[in-house]
Amino acid sequence: MPRIRSSRILLSFSVLLMSMGCSTEDSPLIGDTPRPVRLTEVQAVGHQEIRRFPAQVSASKEVELAFRVGGEVVEFNLKPSQRVTKGEVIARLDQRDFKTEVTLKKSEFDLVKRELDRATQMMKKNLLAQAEFDGIQARLQVAQGALQLAQDRLKDTVITAPYSGRIATTHIENHQQVQAHQGIVLLQDHEMIDVTIQLPESVLSQMDAKRIDPSYQPLATFNGSSASYPVTYKQHKTQATAGTQSYEVTFTLVAPKGNHTVYPGMGATLHLDIDKIIADKQGAQRFVVPASAILDNDLIGQPQVWVFQNGLVSSLDITIQGVSARGAIVSGDLSQNSYVVSAGVSQLSEGMRVTPVVRERGL
Repeated sequence: MPRIRSSRILLSFSVLLMSMGCSTEDSPLIGDTPRPVRLTEVQAVGHQEIRRFPAQVSASKEVELAFRVGGEVVEFNLKPSQRVTKGEVIARLDQRDFKTEVTLKKSEFDLVKRELDRATQMMKKNLLAQAEFDGIQARLQVAQGALQLAQDRLKDTVITAPYSGRIATTHIENHQQVQAHQGIVLLQDHEMIDVTIQLPESVLSQMDAKRIDPSYQPLATFNGSSASYPVTYKQHKTQATAGTQSYEVTFTLVAPKGNHTVYPGMGATLHLDIDKIIADKQGAQRFVVPASAILDNDLIGQPQVWVFQNGLVSSLDITIQGVSARGAIVSGDLSQNSYVVSAGVSQLSEGMRVTPVVRERGL
């Protein structure tokens, strides 16, 4: 009886193994099941990314005018907002003491000049020592320098406009006593104005003034007006604005004419396509992909993305060239409108079967 029972157990175990074997062969392996992934469409750089930046208006050119000498102001009748032309008198000091000084220095110069003329005649007759003659020449040079200084001081009693513009503000009144280098007026160019914005370091780090398209003109709108005006890149600072991680970028334009007057200090909005001001490094075709799509492959020391095609993923080496508000800017053998995996990239392997659960359009 025990022998029969053992045979039955062995037979049952064999049938179970055969059944498990058949089940294994007929059922698909877990690894063959397509893995669900999220895909994002690749966009080539050049696709417009218009962003709005608050801006500040400033004069394209301004200067604080001052006298180089001190004295009493006897001519000053300008008011803030008044326009002046190049060479127009801004202010004048009392010149009496300065004219007297010029007359005195001129007399001293003429006296030494006559003395040198007599000394020259005596030298021709060998009636004067060379050392004495040299001393007279030296005194003449000193007198000439003193006369020139007095004449310059007289000229410095008048301030003229170095260029045509508008008086932004005045600091003195007529008949006031002023010191040398004390501010008199602030003169601003009224033909051109600047519009300044703050760009984050992530964008500014990719700017190259030599590669910015000079024909690209963003649009500026000014508070209180719906009209837009094209502006031209002028400059950008490489020192961060105090207390921020942003940098000043300045654009310039001809001051709007007509009913809407724009003054320095007013607010504006700049409509800027970021891609137009980011340098195209080495002339390579650049694309925008999500930062989450980039796999940092430590084995080969090369960043990669997983490209989706025909239900499979394959790795592609890329070069990271920067970042923008839309994502990472990369170059590589990508193409417009192709798809990359944008989530869970570390869980994939070469040639893995995947199925998209979400397809996002380009950033």
